[in-house]
Amino acid sequence: MPKYSNAEMPEYRHTGISEYRHVGMSALPSVVFGFALLQYFQSLPDGRITLSVQECMYGTNSPGQVFKLDENSLMEYVEELESSTGGMIVLDETAGLKQVYRRALVDPVSLLERHYHPEADHDRICFSKP
Repeated sequence: MPKYSNAEMPEYRHTGISEYRHVGMSALPSVVFGFALLQYFQSLPDGRITLSVQECMYGTNSPGQVFKLDENSLMEYVEELESSTGGMIVLDETAGLKQVYRRALVDPVSLLERHYHPEADHDRICFSKP
């Protein structure tokens, strides 16, 4: 435990209110968001291929909750994933309902590997129809 003099002692105030700072786009690599989103898809019991943006934002253990994202940031991340996965994950809006579509089963770990090890052979990345 660090020792502080009285002048250096951090000041904490307990207000009884929890505060969360929403993460912006520059703070989180899109592949980390993508990993969390794919893990969230896999955690659902029914093998769904679509999620509403609301589910991605507010569902238990959803990327929006884990990273404290606002809706605009979440949608920007999904749009980046659409580009980086070649359209395997897309954002679509129909009749006012914004949904994330998983058009293929993408291995979450391989998504990270493509980003953090670009020199590696990525032929084994799993893209298959759900």
